[in-house]
Amino acid sequence: MKNLVIFTFLFLTSAHIWSQIPMEKAYEILLEKGVISQDKNQWVYGSQEVLPPNYSIRSFNKTIRSPKSHSWLFFIDEAPYANWEHPAQYIFFDVETARYEITKATTPPDMIREMKVLRKHIETRERFLDFAKQVNNIPCGTSSNKYAVIISGGWNQGNNHVRYWNDCSFVYKTLVNKYGYADANIYTLMSDGTNPAADISNGTNSNPDLDGDGDNDIQFSATHANITSVFNTLSGILDEDDELFIFTTDHGGVDTSGATAWDTLLYLWGETINDDEFATEVNKVNAGKISIVMEQCNSGGFIDDLSGPNRVIATAARHDELSWAGPTINTDEFVYYWTSAVNEAFPSGVFVGSDVNADGVVTKREAFDYAETQDSRPETPQFDEVPVNLGDQLTLNGTGDLYIMDNRTPYHSSSDTGIEPNPFSGPMYTSRDIWVRQNMDGGTSHQNPEYKTTSPNGVYVRVKNRGCAPISDGKLRVYFSKASTGLSWPTNWINFYDFTPGGSYLLHGDEITSIPLNIPNLNPGDETIIEIPWYPPNPNDFDYDKHHFCLIARVISQIDPIGVETSSVNSNTRNNNNVAWKNVSVYDANPSNNVSYTNVYVRNTDLKREDIIDLNFYDGIYGTNTTNHFLKHGNITATMSPELFERWKAYGDGRGIEVVGRNTIQIFEPKAVMTGIPLKPGETFSLQMQFKLFKDTPYRRPFIYDVVQSNKRGVIGGERFDIVYGQKEKDIFKENSKPAINLNVYPNPATKQLAITYQTEKTNNTVSFTLKNMEGDSLLSDEIKHQKKGVFTQQFDIASLRRGIYFLTITINGKTTVKKVFKK
Repeated sequence: MKNLVIFTFLFLTSAHIWSQIPMEKAYEILLEKGVISQDKNQWVYGSQEVLPPNYSIRSFNKTIRSPKSHSWLFFIDEAPYANWEHPAQYIFFDVETARYEITKATTPPDMIREMKVLRKHIETRERFLDFAKQVNNIPCGTSSNKYAVIISGGWNQGNNHVRYWNDCSFVYKTLVNKYGYADANIYTLMSDGTNPAADISNGTNSNPDLDGDGDNDIQFSATHANITSVFNTLSGILDEDDELFIFTTDHGGVDTSGATAWDTLLYLWGETINDDEFATEVNKVNAGKISIVMEQCNSGGFIDDLSGPNRVIATAARHDELSWAGPTINTDEFVYYWTSAVNEAFPSGVFVGSDVNADGVVTKREAFDYAETQDSRPETPQFDEVPVNLGDQLTLNGTGDLYIMDNRTPYHSSSDTGIEPNPFSGPMYTSRDIWVRQNMDGGTSHQNPEYKTTSPNGVYVRVKNRGCAPISDGKLRVYFSKASTGLSWPTNWINFYDFTPGGSYLLHGDEITSIPLNIPNLNPGDETIIEIPWYPPNPNDFDYDKHHFCLIARVISQIDPIGVETSSVNSNTRNNNNVAWKNVSVYDANPSNNVSYTNVYVRNTDLKREDIIDLNFYDGIYGTNTTNHFLKHGNITATMSPELFERWKAYGDGRGIEVVGRNTIQIFEPKAVMTGIPLKPGETFSLQMQFKLFKDTPYRRPFIYDVVQSNKRGVIGGERFDIVYGQKEKDIFKENSKPAINLNVYPNPATKQLAITYQTEKTNNTVSFTLKNMEGDSLLSDEIKHQKKGVFTQQFDIASLRRGIYFLTITINGKTTVKKVFKK
């Protein structure tokens, strides 16, 4: 009985086989009926086994079910040079009735490698590219702050095309050989990772050596978990000083679970990651700049999720478009030209003229423009940048990096290269790239500012681009403050009023540049010197120091922003190469020039808490190369405010010093200190330094002396004295000590109305008034003719003027007086 059953089953099965239509015949029927087009741009595959009824066919992350009959499967790839997802057809041909059903789809069957190729053109496309002739260049800058992530999934072996390996290899080799990226800083996630099994559609395994140097470069399989792991790692490494480049290729598609048509996804190895999920991973990284290039289909749909500050994104296609392989090359079209652009050469070594403005670098905008122009496929590359024009200044070497040097040899023991934080062990307040001239004469040696009203002093700032790309959005702002060993940002630098020891309430600090000054476009390695006019405050208004001011220069740029700041000027300067600090006074030791002392302010910069400070005295030993010490040639004394002196005596200690008089110490050692001085919140005292030579004879080289305020947390600030023996000078403070015109300006500071009361001593006077800003632009003016003798008042409406400093010039019969006016 069993034998009979088996025989019957075999008989029925055999009869079924002999009655079915062969696959090749079924193909001919479909061609004859025009169901399968004769278009050579379609590739056709046929199943080699009959599919049973209701058979489940895996298609990427989807399932397609066959009809309720035995059938041949014909798969039609309607866009064979496009990456998936793209239009395709599943044709199920009934082996008994010759009827057929068509199912439209956007992804191929996972079993495509087991299917017979019935029509496929340009077979020679499936080969690797030879990058041996790629031109290598000397990289610009350091590799330590450049990182990259390369992702190519391919989904499975049958759909992981050779061109994806070529895409990644070309990008990898360009990063390493053209731009000096370190292998250790490139995270590569490709197909099944380090698995030695075949994973490419041509039956081979991905070569793990992407750049041909003998090292394995593929580290991870392209899975969601590994992407998460890589970005978790990068989030703990990268900060605002680092650059991250991200490249993705292979297949993409529409995220059908998303809310809008802009929701798209990237295929990995056997799984997917959608745009929201990918943005979540990228957003973990706090890099200074992030640039992203995406080749997959529907890649434009990632832009709205990834776009953000300091990012540039380029995609091969819109959110609703396919991306394509090139017609004559075995890479994807857009990324082939994009990579050739940044490489400035094709893989063959042929030069690519992508540096349109011939400035020596290829920016992300230039690379995109070149690729978009060369791209011949039906795709629409997309570009996004925040802020606007970032792409014009961002390269694979990052952006330009504007900086002002904090220290420079031979004045200092080493030169600042712009590294953040500055490793220099000396003072941060002695920048040689900020200096003052008493006239705007372009001189390069620092002078003490001179009070005058008819012409400004000149403040000069040298700015350099240490980066590897041009930068054009920089602006310069410069501030002054009465010099102190304790200064807080921004409290002591913007509209800062304080009492002098004599009780006068005066402006002690404000911005010199009433508006930010444009820094010209600087190519890599270029520098510029910017000149700023400055009318310092009247020294006669202050009780002590007549000409000692501190300056800060700050470079403002969206492309190269200042990092996180605190109230500590010292820390801000050390940690940001956009900030430089000048607290240097030229002290003339020639007794003929009547300079008896120079004043130093000692201040608790904390407005809420008490502090205990030390005052350190360094004789040419703080970050200098000098062997010329003042104490070998003279005496140094410091006289301080009585309360400061008493607190130190009561609570502090000292080394290398001795009390020699009322509130006065003498300094005997090159490294001396007053320790343990308690200061109340915001409290300010004065310290008068005096330098006296043993012999009244000139010295060729200046002496360098520092007074540094510190606490248990480190250096707060300090002042440097360049001690020279000058020629007999004019008294720079006598100018305008007796005004040419008797006048009064009030209120000052003013908000809306400004009144000028003046006196004329003759009849038939001509009186003129002019109000100018810091740049010398005339804003208000008036002239009165035939003015009689007497006292008069003139009103000006200044309500529309911006807050800042202005200069009022009044001229009566050829005599001129200038008064500084403060607008609240």
